[in-house]
Amino acid sequence: VGGEAGREAVLPLNNQTLGSIGRSIAATMPNKGTSITVNITDVVIREEADMKKLADYVAGRLADEMNRQALLRGG
Repeated sequence: VGGEAGREAVLPLNNQTLGSIGRSIAATMPNKGTSITVNITDVVIREEADMKKLADYVAGRLADEMNRQALLRGG
């Protein structure tokens, strides 16, 4: 049993109805794909540990920035 008032609707809880609504909502959302280019120049790598330190630093900075962007979007 259900009732409607104004711009409301009673919908069946099935994949066909809700799946269609979900796909329609997703189609209106901006693409969430992310492309990041990192150019690293003038770096001296003397040993394997230097490369790991550099990779860890870059990964940490990227994670920080992605978290900051998510917070700005309300995520």
